[in-house]
Amino acid sequence: MAETNSTENKDTVYLVGSFFNFRSEMIQALPNVNFIDARKNRQSRMSATNEDDLYSAIHSPLTLAVFPKGKTPGVMTFVEIGASYFSGNDLIVVDECGLNMPFLKEISKEYLSSIDDAIDYMKSYNVPDKKPELFKENLNRIGTIYFCGNTDYGLQVVHELASKLRPDKEYIMKSENIMDDVKKIDKFDLMAVHFPKNIPIDRESCFMMGGAVARYIPIIEKAEDVFPYSPLVGGLQRRLVNDLLGMLYYIVNVDNASLFAQEGFPSEPEMMYGFFKKFGDKG
Repeated sequence: MAETNSTENKDTVYLVGSFFNFRSEMIQALPNVNFIDARKNRQSRMSATNEDDLYSAIHSPLTLAVFPKGKTPGVMTFVEIGASYFSGNDLIVVDECGLNMPFLKEISKEYLSSIDDAIDYMKSYNVPDKKPELFKENLNRIGTIYFCGNTDYGLQVVHELASKLRPDKEYIMKSENIMDDVKKIDKFDLMAVHFPKNIPIDRESCFMMGGAVARYIPIIEKAEDVFPYSPLVGGLQRRLVNDLLGMLYYIVNVDNASLFAQEGFPSEPEMMYGFFKKFGDKG
């Protein structure tokens, strides 16, 4: 398990959700609440946006997630929910589009059905006086790999081949009940994620990616869309690959996530230089 420490407490409420008008509505209706508005975070490049958004999610004792009526639930919203939850913060969900996801109901303090209900609730709500659980990076041996994303489209094959080629490692495929995986997250040394083209992005996997960010678990990801959803490929990962063979090769050959050789295993960058040469990539 990663080492933890604490930081100065803040009474902030982080608003997450797709960029629609609910933020202005809630901020105006609740002037006494210390909201963090993601629209004010850096936007010129996705790595900066992700850094600001995830910092807000991790360091705010309450995350208020809104799924506005008639809008597709935000992909990055689930990453931020995961980062917040796995840092020990409270969660309130406002579900106007009828998602009714069981795991969200299980992890949230309140599960509300409208923005009006959320405004009424927040008028008498006291932001918890607690500090987030902050983790320190502790990269080490890659012994346990967790597979998530859309697992029926090639990732299962990677899982099966890796199990045969490197049976000394442990491979965990995303469970039907995501809460089973939540309980195991501190076992994971690497998260392997695949979002195939023209397939809706799996929100539960985005939630687990947020957990990986909070717990400093490196991610290797393959995304296929012509215009991949930019926040998901904008700095969350340790490595991006353009085919599943590359993902398999990485999983089978890289044993050490550190920048330093340890326990007789080369460092991760040293292995990557070899991969660049082998596959003719520029590196």
